[in-house]
Amino acid sequence: MNFGGMRLTLGDLARRVQRRLSEVVRPSKQFPGSAKYWEDRYGTHGNSGVDSYGKFAAFKAEVINTFVADRGVQSVIEFGCGDANQLMLARYPTYAGYDVSDTAVRQCCTMFAGDQTKTFDLHESVSR
Repeated sequence: MNFGGMRLTLGDLARRVQRRLSEVVRPSKQFPGSAKYWEDRYGTHGNSGVDSYGKFAAFKAEVINTFVADRGVQSVIEFGCGDANQLMLARYPTYAGYDVSDTAVRQCCTMFAGDQTKTFDLHESVSR
């Protein structure tokens, strides 16, 4: 292949394109990990996301509540309880929620302080 008067192989051309792109494209930030991501999100008044609110939350609640009732489930455990907005729609006999965000766990404990059927705790990640 001729390129600017030089004969290049396809591999040479690919390497040149890759080198040029790496000069213009900024490297993306490295993901800080789930615990830091969610703590930062909840710590700045963020929430659990679109699927925990509105029509998505209502749909999920209907499906899960029907499953729990039809099968006689007596306890539910959730890893990633988040801000508990979804939990407000739930009908579970007993519930244990865990999250990697201390802010989210404290928020849930406050929100359901009078409900003895629900418990919340911090799930600390293990680094290997």
